[in-house]
Amino acid sequence: MEKRVLIDTWQKVVRDDFLKFGTFPRDSFDTIVGKLLIPDRAFEGFNVVQSGPAEVTVGSGHLFNNGAVYFNDTEGGTTIDLLSRLPAVTRRIVAITVWGQEINSKLEPRTFLTDAETRATVARATATEHWRWANIGPVSGVEGPDPQPPAVSADVVTVAYVTLSTTGIESIIRADENLTPTLREADNRLNEYDIWRKVIGTLVDTLRSDLLALAAKLFGLAPWEFVRAVTADVARIKDKIRLPSTYTAWAADHFLTTDYSDTAHPDWLASIEEGVRFPAAAGFDAQLGLLNPLDSLVTNTNNVILPAWDPAIRISNVGFDDECAIAQYNYQTVDMVQKMMARQVTRYGTPFTVCSNSQFWQTGTFDYANWTFNRGGEVFQVEGAVTLDVIGTAWGGFAHNVVRLQQVWQDTVMEPYWDRVVTNYSVNGAVIAETFPNSQDGWLCHINLFFSRVAATGDVTVLICQLTNESPDPSKIIARSTLPAGSLKTATAANPTGTTFRFQPTFLGKGRYGIIVMTAGNHYVWRLKNTNYIAGTFFYSTDGHWFQGDLTEDLAFEAYFCKFRSNLTKVQLNPVQLQNGIAAIDINADTIVPDGTSLWYEVQKDGVWAALTGEGQAASLFAGLPPLLPFRACFQGSDSTQPALGVSSNSRVTTWRPRSDFRHISAVRGPMSTINKITLDVRLESWRDAADYVAASNFSSNNHHHFRCFLLHGNNYATMRPADVATAEVAPDDPNAVIFHLTYYGMGNLTSYRFRMEGTTDNVLTTYHVAERLDVAFVYSGS
Repeated sequence: MEKRVLIDTWQKVVRDDFLKFGTFPRDSFDTIVGKLLIPDRAFEGFNVVQSGPAEVTVGSGHLFNNGAVYFNDTEGGTTIDLLSRLPAVTRRIVAITVWGQEINSKLEPRTFLTDAETRATVARATATEHWRWANIGPVSGVEGPDPQPPAVSADVVTVAYVTLSTTGIESIIRADENLTPTLREADNRLNEYDIWRKVIGTLVDTLRSDLLALAAKLFGLAPWEFVRAVTADVARIKDKIRLPSTYTAWAADHFLTTDYSDTAHPDWLASIEEGVRFPAAAGFDAQLGLLNPLDSLVTNTNNVILPAWDPAIRISNVGFDDECAIAQYNYQTVDMVQKMMARQVTRYGTPFTVCSNSQFWQTGTFDYANWTFNRGGEVFQVEGAVTLDVIGTAWGGFAHNVVRLQQVWQDTVMEPYWDRVVTNYSVNGAVIAETFPNSQDGWLCHINLFFSRVAATGDVTVLICQLTNESPDPSKIIARSTLPAGSLKTATAANPTGTTFRFQPTFLGKGRYGIIVMTAGNHYVWRLKNTNYIAGTFFYSTDGHWFQGDLTEDLAFEAYFCKFRSNLTKVQLNPVQLQNGIAAIDINADTIVPDGTSLWYEVQKDGVWAALTGEGQAASLFAGLPPLLPFRACFQGSDSTQPALGVSSNSRVTTWRPRSDFRHISAVRGPMSTINKITLDVRLESWRDAADYVAASNFSSNNHHHFRCFLLHGNNYATMRPADVATAEVAPDDPNAVIFHLTYYGMGNLTSYRFRMEGTTDNVLTTYHVAERLDVAFVYSGS
C-alpha cells in the first residue's frame, strides 16, 4: 500500500481519517491493476446466454478500466429484451456492452446526532457503501444482408455480439478480443513454450547459419530452362549443321549488337534491339520523377523512393565493458570503391515482340549488361573477359532475370548493388571494423555507435561493406555516412546515448556485412568483451587493405532497419507523353527488387489503370496513339522488405513510336578467297498472316508487311542485286515467323560484299523484326 493513516493515542479522529481507510488501499489496487496487469479496458465474466426467443441474460462479471475495477453481481443476471431491436427484413448485430459508474449504495438506517448539547438523535436511512458499478446495455448495428458490428463509444467495452434475424436470436459470439487474460493462462502458455523450446530450440539456434549457407548456394544458379536449351542445341548442332565441302566463308548475325551492322552508312534506317526493328519516328526522353515530390505514401531519400517507413531496431549489440582508442591504430589512406544501385529495364509496347535470338545472350559472346542496362555516356567497368556469368562467379558476373513476353520485356539485375558502375574515393585516418550477420532481407536506415570519449576535432566516417573471405572489403562499399566531431555524443552505462549515423536506406540481403569506422580524431568507442556478441568479429586495419580480427572484443552498436507502413503502395509519377502519340514505353531505372517483392508500372487510359505487364495487351492500350498518359509505380512487399525505385537524373523513361519502314545495312563481308555464289537465310518474326503470305504465288509483299534483301557489291558497293532465287516457308517452330531462302549467283567473282535489308508495315502498331541472318559464300562450278 502506498499510503496509510496514522493515529496517535488520545487523538481525536475526524471523518476524513476513516474515509482514508478505504481510499488508500483502493488507490494502491488501482495502481497495481493499471500499471502492472491491465493498463487499458477489458472484462472478466459477463457470460451472455439466450433466455428467450429474443432475450438474453448477462451473468456477473468485472470491468477493468485503466486500473479501476467495476463489478456487477445482480442476482440471477441482467436480462435484456431485444424484441424491439429485431430486423424487419434481413439481419442485425447487437453489441452487449458494459461501462463503469461510481455510485453510493446499500441504504441502511443509522442514528445521527442532531444537538451536541442535549445529545438529541434522529434515525434516518443513508448509503453505507460506495460501489464501482458496471452497467450493462445493448448497442444496435445497421440492418443488412451482411450485417456489421456497430461502432461503440471508446469508453465502453463490448462483451458479446448477438446476431438477430426476423424471428429472434440467431447466434451469440463472445468478444474474446476484450477478454482479460489470467495469470494461470499466462503460466500455461509459458509452460507450453518451454516444452516447445526444448524440442525446437536446438534447431532454431543453428537456423541462421543454415540460412546463410543456403543463400550462398542458391545465388547465381542457372535456371533449368537454360540448361535444357543448351543441351538441346548442342545435340542439334552435331546432327544438322553440315556446310558444303567447297565453302569458303560463312557467318550468322542474331542482331543482338551492332557488331555486324554499319550504323554509319548514309542509308541506315533501323534499330538493333534483339533483332532488326523499325526505328523510332519520334521519341521523348524524361527523368523518372514523382508527380508530387511531397507525397506522403513514399519516403524520398537522396532521390531513392521507398514506401513510407519508420525506423525499427533489428540488431542491438550494446555494452560498456571496455573503451577503445581508435587513434591507437595506424593512420592511413584507404581507397574505397562504392558500388551503385542496380537496375531494371522495362520495355512495353507493340514494337517489343519476342525474338528467338534472345537465347544467344547466354553464349557469353556478347556484353549483355553493357548493351541492355547502359545509359548514354556511361563507362561500364570491364576488368576481365566479357561473360554473362549466369552460372559462374567470375569477376563482373551478376545474377539477373530476363523476361520476354509479347510486347513486354523486362531485364532485372538480381544483385542489389553492382560494380559495373562505381564511385571511387579515399578516406584518411585510423580504421576499425565489425562484422555482423543479417539473416533477413531488409533496408538499413541508420547505425548507432557508442563513444566513451570524444575529441574536439576529427570527422568520423562509417561505411557499410560486403565481405571477402569473411573480412571487410573497402572495394565493396554499399553505404557511407560522415559526422563532424561536434555531432558526436558520449555514452555511459547509466546514459547509453548512441551517436546516429544515417544512411540512404541500404538494402541488405541475407548474408554477412561489415561496419568500417574511420577517423583522424582521438575518439574512443565502447566495446564488449569475452565474446558477448558471438555473431560478429572486431577488426582493425594496418595498411588500408588487410584487416586483422580480434576474437575477444566486439564493437558496441545498434542497427536500425525500415519498417514499412503498408504492404501495397501505388504512387503517381510524372505522366508520360509524346506529341502525335505513344506506341512504346522504355524505362531504365535504378531499382532494387528483393525476393518476395514486386515493382511494376501502370498507365491510365480512359480512366482505367492498366499494368505494363500484360502479355499482348499493348495494341489495345496504345490504340489511337494517346499523346499523354498518367503514370504510376506500384510497390508490393511486407512490413520488413519492399522494392526501391530511383528517381534521380539517372533513371529515365522514354516514350516513342516506330516508323513504318526500315533499312538495315550490314558490315562488309570479306571471305578468305574469291566466291561466286551466296545463299542467305533470313528469319522474320511476328509476321502478320504468315501462312497466307507464304501460300501466295507472289510472296514479295502482302496487304500488311513487305520485305526485300539486296546484295551490295562492286565499286563502293553501289550495285544492288536482288535475289536470283527466292523461296519462303513458315518457321516450323513458330506459325508467326517466315524464313526467306535467298540465293545470289551470276554476279562474277567477289572478294567482298554486304547486304541491304528493307521492309515496311501498314500499321506502326503491328511491326515485325528480323531475328537472324545466316549467309554461306562459296565457289560454285556447276551449270
